[in-house]
Amino acid sequence: MDEFKNSLCKIKQLIEANQFRPYINYIRFPYFKNIQQDTKIEFEYPLTVLVGKNGCGKSSVLHALYGAPEGKSVGDFWFSTNLDPIKEDTSGRNRMIYGFYSSDAGRQVEVIKTRIQFKKKGGVTINPDYWEPSRPLKNDGMEDMPPLPEGIEELPGRSKTRWNTISKNVVYINFRSELSAFDKLFNFHDLTNAHQSKQNYLRTWAIRLKHAIDCNLTSYTFYNKDRIKENRKFSDDELEAISLILEKDYQSGKYIEHSFFKSEGYSVIFTTDKIQYSEAFAGSGESIIVRLVVKVLNAPDHSLILLDEPEVSLHPAAQKKLREFLLKQIIKKKHQVIMATHSPIFVDGLPKEAVKLFYSNPITRKFEVQNETYPAEAFHHLGSLLHSKKTIIVEDKLAQKIVEKALKLIGNIHEDYDVEYYPGGATALIGSYIPYHSIQTDKNVWFVLDGDQKPDEEHIDPDTIPSIESKKLSDYIKNQVGQEIKFIQDSNSSKQEEELQRQFLKFYRDRVFYLPSQTPEKFIWENVSALKSQEEMPKCYKQAFKSYTQSDLGEDNVNSEQIFVIQQSMLAKVPRDCEEMRNLITTLENIINN
Repeated sequence: MDEFKNSLCKIKQLIEANQFRPYINYIRFPYFKNIQQDTKIEFEYPLTVLVGKNGCGKSSVLHALYGAPEGKSVGDFWFSTNLDPIKEDTSGRNRMIYGFYSSDAGRQVEVIKTRIQFKKKGGVTINPDYWEPSRPLKNDGMEDMPPLPEGIEELPGRSKTRWNTISKNVVYINFRSELSAFDKLFNFHDLTNAHQSKQNYLRTWAIRLKHAIDCNLTSYTFYNKDRIKENRKFSDDELEAISLILEKDYQSGKYIEHSFFKSEGYSVIFTTDKIQYSEAFAGSGESIIVRLVVKVLNAPDHSLILLDEPEVSLHPAAQKKLREFLLKQIIKKKHQVIMATHSPIFVDGLPKEAVKLFYSNPITRKFEVQNETYPAEAFHHLGSLLHSKKTIIVEDKLAQKIVEKALKLIGNIHEDYDVEYYPGGATALIGSYIPYHSIQTDKNVWFVLDGDQKPDEEHIDPDTIPSIESKKLSDYIKNQVGQEIKFIQDSNSSKQEEELQRQFLKFYRDRVFYLPSQTPEKFIWENVSALKSQEEMPKCYKQAFKSYTQSDLGEDNVNSEQIFVIQQSMLAKVPRDCEEMRNLITTLENIINN
């Protein structure tokens, strides 16, 4: 088992043992910015990835989560100005509700935080963007507070009127705006003529910064201001993590937070076996990884870590290593990590519960969220699943092996094709993947579904459906595929919807095929004499293979991998000239000649 899968297994065990509490189980939005009212986002996995196009509410959700714990406020990021006033209508004040298990109360509780105008006595407004916990609101589906025993004003985990907010340290990093001290000065500060140029300013102040670093100063007062907030060497753990993620052999390093370069920022000194250099000459990815590693490794256990676009300035290999680092920290320190990203690397291989797809509803113009998203489906919306090589997609890994064998029987042409399977079975393929590829008009992909998905009638030819019946296209599709297909549009145009529906039917007609047997298990069982002679026709071929594996291995408890090994050995015995194999070869030849 590789390290990534091993980490997922460990996390699953920790979830089952409730090791991540205190933990935000979900957040819902009765009324919050442009998110669809009553949207609920569930966090069933301690690494959650928010994906979707720009401007679909991902960062807004991170800001809401930042403001959830005790002492935190959404107003740190979202506030009203004359240019961008926060308008509140008949839906009431902007508010959010989140649920978590309160160990003090011994139960799951809900907390609501509402944007109010916080005033001093005398009516003077000091913060128009203050967010405050309030008593439960019935109109938002919240339960009334259980009554307190007579004479008791409060109990652990609650007051008389509301549950206490979750107590959880928050680490928030926006990778688009995290800049080193050098980058802040060089890219965003204007200087007076006294220094003539930014280079001269840096030369002057770098002398003081170098002195502070070389002498390990923890304080440096200049113009009545202490310029140093923190100055230290990297710890062994920090150095190891930075080296692992960036795949560089750093010998040592120093980290200093300071205000030598006008505003507060951080500087880094890297030392390798050949050179020493600062963040001014490092790649931007190096500096941001240092910032992240320092913050995450020094965060207390059970922290809430929020990352906005961590792929910025990181090449793919570093992104993969960063995910490994985060998973290790989740296991070690029981963190809850939630990130918004456009990178498929962070999504790849995660369980569907960990991936949340954000999209804009073209009718309401509100942002909606799909709570369970297979990584391959997320790839569609990240624009990274078009196939450069001819690809046949099937329902599971046994079907994959069957199709691969049939292709090899045809000849060397099999080298031109990949055979892949996506999780989720026929429902996911038909409901998500086929619609995506039909929209993209992907000419390098075909689907071979199990035979039990084959309709009684031939695939519909959309060219035979007159325009006058366009409103019935959704009915035609449902009758053919057995489920409603939801197309994510970028406009509320009925014409666009019709085009997408016709593209889907055309793609289905030309690029969706079927195994000659109802299931892969039946395909093998019915064509291997050693299996057919076992008993009368099985009612369930999956169960029949399980029983056969138990008998063959002499064990009562067998797992899916053991069954799969037996299935592959039996597939090798399927004759190339049996009727089902000939039919499958014919199907694949139709694909090849398509």
